Amino acid sequence: MATLPDAAAARAGGRAGRLRQHAGGRRGARGCRLGLGLGLAVTSNRDRPLVAEYDGSAVGLAWATFDAADPLLVNLFQMWVAPESRGHGAAAALLKAAVDWARASGARAMQLGVLSENDTARRLYERAGFRDHGAPFPVRPGDARMEQAMRLDLAPAS
Repeated sequence: MATLPDAAAARAGGRAGRLRQHAGGRRGARGCRLGLGLGLAVTSNRDRPLVAEYDGSAVGLAWATFDAADPLLVNLFQMWVAPESRGHGAAAALLKAAVDWARASGARAMQLGVLSENDTARRLYERAGFRDHGAPFPVRPGDARMEQAMRLDLAPAS
């Protein structure tokens, strides 16, 4: 198990942060270890629940799953990091692990939805190569908030 890099640990208020390894053996962004599942989660070759942990406490999660209608598309759902743990690389580590799993599983694209006003999340996804896909749409009927679909091309370069 590897600790967060010194700069990230310093930003975490001196805490020795960790992202615990549940399964697999992959490192997330910035060299962090990334939890690849929960004890209660059911995984298959069609989905991958991800949990970021610092010092044994869950601080973030994401769920990547193949689209039911398109076997070459992976959807990223429930990407979340606890407010007190933001800014320390957990979101980037979760995203990298999800993208790496999708590529290794043969997906050609990954898509997600993000609130249009969530500039921090949008920048994270854009840095990873995601681009707007279509026009923004209401989060749900009667809700003024808008969601933007974003997509990442995973096809190998030719």
